[in-house]
Amino acid sequence: MLYYRLFSYLIVLLLAFLLSLLFWKETLIYGILVSSCLLAFWGIWFLVDRKVETKKEKFFYSFFGFLIIFSAIFLFIFIENIFLKIVLAVTAISLFFYYIDQLFTQYFKKMVVGLEKLWVFFRLSQIFIIFLLASSFFGLTAFLYTPVFWLALILPVLILVLGWYNNYGSWDVKIKAFYFKLIIALLIGELFVVISFLPLIYYLKGMLLVIFYFFINESINWHFSKERQAKQLATYLLISIILILLILGTATWF
Repeated sequence: MLYYRLFSYLIVLLLAFLLSLLFWKETLIYGILVSSCLLAFWGIWFLVDRKVETKKEKFFYSFFGFLIIFSAIFLFIFIENIFLKIVLAVTAISLFFYYIDQLFTQYFKKMVVGLEKLWVFFRLSQIFIIFLLASSFFGLTAFLYTPVFWLALILPVLILVLGWYNNYGSWDVKIKAFYFKLIIALLIGELFVVISFLPLIYYLKGMLLVIFYFFINESINWHFSKERQAKQLATYLLISIILILLILGTATWF
């Protein structure tokens, strides 16, 4: 067990080292992007290799670690402010460390029955990942003039993939979970097109989109929850409206 604990720490330290290289020489970013994503993916794969039976489950865990690192470095390309870059790097490494620590606790330390904590982590981390991906896509349209149409086709696919990390299997409904994932993905794709026309900086557009995603996703989760409370949904709606108004009211329009 000590060996796997040290291995998990080593993965995080190596990722932190690779991300720190970006502050030294940004021309290495593409090499660091590939090496960091491979390290995150195969590092988690090796960690859970003997504890998880199927390759599908191994891929399930490994790919989420890949998404955390990939989305962070992808956005890093567009950020110019050094402080924001530091915050992004520290947040990404901290999130990955917490994730790999939860996997270690789940399969090595306590062998917890059920994945309740991991499902909660996946649910919350999706917000961070989608914000990074959406901001990066808006950055592509702003700096590289990438057609919005193509990005609006790619983003829903990524949202659909991230839907894999929602615990829809716990719902007692006759409709397949895939349809809920598809609806959310299509809505986000449409919202991406609408928000892309707003005269806001790319990361504020990403923030707006992720707020809509948060409300839509939480509303569906609330609807099928066994302990539904109207106050809970009202709280989600109020938080979403306040955040949207704050962004639109304090943003520098250009």
